[in-house]
Amino acid sequence: MSSYLGGSQQVEYQTRQSELIVYGTVVGVDPGRWNSPSGKHWTSAKDEDVPAIYRAFYVEPIRVLKGQPDYGVPVAFMVLGGTEGVVDGPVKKGDCVLVFGTYDQSIYGNVQWNKSAYWARLMEYSIFLERNGKLVNVAEPDSQKFGTTDMGQVEAALSTN
Repeated sequence: MSSYLGGSQQVEYQTRQSELIVYGTVVGVDPGRWNSPSGKHWTSAKDEDVPAIYRAFYVEPIRVLKGQPDYGVPVAFMVLGGTEGVVDGPVKKGDCVLVFGTYDQSIYGNVQWNKSAYWARLMEYSIFLERNGKLVNVAEPDSQKFGTTDMGQVEAALSTN
């Protein structure tokens, strides 16, 4: 489990810190790839360069709640982790999701990321799947503080920011 600043996973904090908040349908999921130009495993002699696998997924917006997608639609989001060449979590095609995003191409040094994609701000903690009228956090769905939310809570948080 990742460690983040206390309270940072809560909707109120994520609405303040995110550049882009999108509610929509996942229309595509890419297999895991390394952050290299070829997408394959790599090494670097520079301490600031960190080889890492990431996955991208694409959301067709139903609503853009904050910001504007600078790179068109569907909106591409990234999360760290996965297996090279394998399509795996945190979402699948057809899922209805709420994603809190931020744009940062400098993470982990001078490496290759999808240039038209936003990071899910706190990785899986910034992705909520719609289930039975609730939005459920994919990282910790049972968390009492941030495991579930709904659009009313998100809109309330946005109105106070």
